Amino acid sequence: MRKLVASACAALLIGASPLMLGASAANAADGAGFTRTASAANVAEGAEITLDAPAANVGVNAVCVPSEAWTETVVITPEVPAVPAIPAVPEIPEISHIETVVIQEAWTETVIDKEAWDEEVFDHWQHYSWTGGPHTSDSAPAFPSGDWQANVQGDPHGVGVAGAYFRSHGNAGNGDWFYLEAVTKTVHHEAETHTVEHPAVTEEVKVVDQEYVPGIPGVPGKPAIPAVTEEIQHPAVECAATPAVITKTKTTAAAEKAAPAQPTALAVTGTNAGLPVLFGGAGALALGLLLMGIRRFARE
Repeated sequence: MRKLVASACAALLIGASPLMLGASAANAADGAGFTRTASAANVAEGAEITLDAPAANVGVNAVCVPSEAWTETVVITPEVPAVPAIPAVPEIPEISHIETVVIQEAWTETVIDKEAWDEEVFDHWQHYSWTGGPHTSDSAPAFPSGDWQANVQGDPHGVGVAGAYFRSHGNAGNGDWFYLEAVTKTVHHEAETHTVEHPAVTEEVKVVDQEYVPGIPGVPGKPAIPAVTEEIQHPAVECAATPAVITKTKTTAAAEKAAPAQPTALAVTGTNAGLPVLFGGAGALALGLLLMGIRRFARE
């Protein structure tokens, strides 16, 4: 049983020791430079190459780029340009005048007071004499007839009344009958009128010479708003490690034949290079002591 336990502990320590050594080597690699020397078999013509790399480039594959300090200006709010003012446009008043427009011209109206008519008026007397033979009746013979004869115009006996009348002439001849006829004529009378003068019909009309144009109020301008910025100071970037130096050394033909190919040697150097070596030696010593104790325990 004791042998079984001792074997298990030994196996555990043996398996953990490489991890401890690897961790120490990894910690040594972080932030430390290294030197690599290649043998003639790895480098043509037996050259020796020495690489000195900065700690920042080991393990992270980063490239250190040196730069000077600089100031970055970050725009937080962009600039707002100014808006020019729009001037006001004054209103234009209306300009007009009054004109008299004739709707109907003046005219003369004739008003009829009495329509035109024809009038029969006395013109003259026509005197007739009876030629029909003796007329014994006291009444006058009928007029007109072929027994009456017109003899003179006028009223020779001064009767002054139209009609038949008797004037004895000593009962000589065919009877003393006469007839006085009033002869008329047509007189045309024009219509009786009067005139009325009508003045012209007019109207006062406003004539616009200039239409009214309303004004436009002005719009005030807006001043420019400067941009709001922030300055960020970036420090300088400095790369402390020296650049890699490649040294090539030729060897003679005799040295090439005599010197066998040497394996590549990897030596960790730098400010922290002693710590991994110290930790590695201490670990190996502790491992040896532990193995010896386990063996004694197993034998007992």
